[in-house]
Amino acid sequence: MYKTEKYAKRIDFIDDVNVTGEVKDVTALIKYVRDAMCHLDSDKHYIEPGNIKASFNVQFGKGTLLKLNEFEQSSPYEDDICFFFGSQRIFLKRHIMRAVEESRTLLPPLLHG
Repeated sequence: MYKTEKYAKRIDFIDDVNVTGEVKDVTALIKYVRDAMCHLDSDKHYIEPGNIKASFNVQFGKGTLLKLNEFEQSSPYEDDICFFFGSQRIFLKRHIMRAVEESRTLLPPLLHG
């Protein structure tokens, strides 16, 4: 995502992205998840900062993994896999694969031109 933004344009769709704080679009969501996976001590694993930790939960298809008062870790899609990191979720097809495909259409003209 960094290289796509640097050399072409930012992948900025927000479909099914929980837009909050630092997560403004899918590029920021992917960075958020990357940071959570690489930095186990980061606050990106918490539903509430320093209080409730719920991270790297996985939902295959439609379903709810966790419901706590107003907060829910759930996926409405039968045809996708959803990964949860604290209060954020990322879908394999709807976010990761789509962002990669959009990047692949933007970068080749720059690489071969």
